[in-house]
Amino acid sequence: MTTRGDRRRRRLAILDAGAFEHPSYQPIEGIERALERLGVPRTRNASYLERVWSRVIIRFDLTRFYGRLSRTVHFVVVMNLPARRFYPQGWWAESVAYCLDCWSPRYDEWERFLRRNRVRIAFFNARDPAREMARRLPGQAIAYLPEAVDPGDYRPDRPLRERGIDLLEYGRLWGSYHARIAPHCRAKGHAHRYRTGDELMFPTLAELRAALADARLVVSVPQTISHPDHAGTTETMPMRFLEVIASGALPFGRCPKDMLELFGYNPVIEIDDAEPERQLDRVLGEIESYEELRLRNLETLRRVASWDGRARELLIAIARLDPELCLPAGAGAA
Repeated sequence: MTTRGDRRRRRLAILDAGAFEHPSYQPIEGIERALERLGVPRTRNASYLERVWSRVIIRFDLTRFYGRLSRTVHFVVVMNLPARRFYPQGWWAESVAYCLDCWSPRYDEWERFLRRNRVRIAFFNARDPAREMARRLPGQAIAYLPEAVDPGDYRPDRPLRERGIDLLEYGRLWGSYHARIAPHCRAKGHAHRYRTGDELMFPTLAELRAALADARLVVSVPQTISHPDHAGTTETMPMRFLEVIASGALPFGRCPKDMLELFGYNPVIEIDDAEPERQLDRVLGEIESYEELRLRNLETLRRVASWDGRARELLIAIARLDPELCLPAGAGAA
């Protein structure tokens, strides 16, 4: 049952491009599952012909909205451009987009994508690109919606003193920090895990979550620090920070300003650039004293950073920005 009108009215549906196992796709599945639990239906976009069609559209730069031929407004997670999940339905159906990985060196491309496709509402997972796109596209609805996690997917119960990995680095390494800390960990006998070679460190979510559940400290910094050539000036709160906290480990690095705002305090142990080796020894030597921070982080995350809560925020925002769109009963209520 919908809150407004009848079947002739426009309605919101998730454009489902199928399941993904790789850990980087967790934001897609997290927000989609949460919206489905609130009653937003799915519509498929995963057939072989549709995927081929999408590649052709992108290859020949036919990426634009040609006119509304459907009463369905698709919710689409756009993880970086060229937005293969967006087409072919983006040709003829209105869209609400959740935009991830919008970095300042590519702001012009994102502006072009949103303008040409006439995206009805665009949510961004970081404040910086949300502000910039709102400035560039004053006629389109732009909003900020930080990432989240499903806390029940993680295993946070083991206290820090019982964990076997002293320091975990996964994903892209912060090169300058790693170069100093890796030989120190070897010399001191600290249990240090990190990626070597081109192989994925954790090919599956189960492997990633098992490692996080056994880690004490996890190096966590925005890409503006670890990979400024890629991120430019766009600071985000990567999902990694939330995964670490949901697993009962401690983020060890730099706190993004979006995270400081969301949590209301700094949940990260800030790395000492001057003496990182001595700091690591000290923190590991008194790891039990950080148990209070670990538990506070967990409690705060469950309150402010679950996908269920984030999906409700999204639907409330959509109800405000597009009052004529049909939503599940009660979904747009504050």
